[in-house]
Amino acid sequence: GRLAEVVAIETTAHVLLIVEIWIVIQALGSSASWITPIIVEGGVKFVTVAFAFIPGQLGASEGVYALLAVAVGLPAAAGLSLALVRRVRGLLIAAAGVVALTLFDHR
Repeated sequence: GRLAEVVAIETTAHVLLIVEIWIVIQALGSSASWITPIIVEGGVKFVTVAFAFIPGQLGASEGVYALLAVAVGLPAAAGLSLALVRRVRGLLIAAAGVVALTLFDHR
């Protein structure tokens, strides 16, 4: 039913986030295994909750990405690059939402 649909959508979203990390790591020239993005994404989920009191997790998120990258054997710069990619993706999606809202708001 509906619960199965929601679980499927959520699972797909989390898998896509893991794939995003893997693609960025590969683009940076690392040959990390599939477990690396799973560990990084798991850590990011935990920290997102732990630092929820910081608006937008500005600074905290980037630091955590750098620490997690080092923890899994990647350079800290790879973690910062991943954080930047995710921030830019978020901004692009928000911009697309604003454009859609202005185009389709017919009040």
